[in-house]
Amino acid sequence: MENILIKKATIDELDLIVNYIRLMLEEVHSYGGSKPSEDIVKWNNFKERINKNLENPEYCFLIVIDEILNKDIGYGEARLEPVSYIFEDIKTLHISCLYVSQDYRNKGIAKLLMQKLLDFGKINDCLEVDLNVSINNPAYNLYKYLDFKDFTVKMKKNI
Repeated sequence: MENILIKKATIDELDLIVNYIRLMLEEVHSYGGSKPSEDIVKWNNFKERINKNLENPEYCFLIVIDEILNKDIGYGEARLEPVSYIFEDIKTLHISCLYVSQDYRNKGIAKLLMQKLLDFGKINDCLEVDLNVSINNPAYNLYKYLDFKDFTVKMKKNI
């Protein structure tokens, strides 16, 4: 994978980040998840929130680039989450987004991207990592392959 570069996202890539998140959410919807909003105001507010967090050291925003084609091909995002309240204090890394363009899937890129996100968690003294995925989403099998374990079940019902 010498032609794959995974780098920290910059403010100049804000639209790219939002586009990748939108693509991910559209795929999640196709597997039974909630439909992404088409309201531009909501997306602009979301974009502003990402903009505020781009330099926040508790967040990690990564862009994947095919260096041969000089083309972005994926995106990863994670954040540090302290768990406390009535629990023992530990830091958890939450993977918010892991997305690889369809033409580049099944080539080990998602595994590389996940490792970079996990490295961010390790550097920041996280003891565990979590993420959310629908069991209908093919990414579920990727996460199982990467040794993620089923932990909680979210149940849904239309009313």
